[in-house]
Amino acid sequence: MAVASAQRLPDAPDLPTVAETIPGFIATGWQAVVVPKGTPEAVINKASADLRAVLVKPEIRDKLAARGSFVRPMTPQEVLNYINDQQALWKPALERVAVQTQK
Repeated sequence: MAVASAQRLPDAPDLPTVAETIPGFIATGWQAVVVPKGTPEAVINKASADLRAVLVKPEIRDKLAARGSFVRPMTPQEVLNYINDQQALWKPALERVAVQTQK
């Protein structure tokens, strides 16, 4: 048994990660708050700053950690970069699935 995250869970430090056996393996879910295209930059920046301020509070981090979630507050640009990185990471796997499904 192992976790697919990049790091061990704080509440289960003896549970290894898959990457400890298969180097480079990471498969996690993630969540981001997004807004419609055209939302004013001032609104985006204010919402982002407010959300990041809440996510660094110890009581919030602890509640999320108890559920196996790692908090990684990001700026709007960091979120966009992360989404692009995730799309690039998973695109080859999704393309293989699509090819297999078409057979």
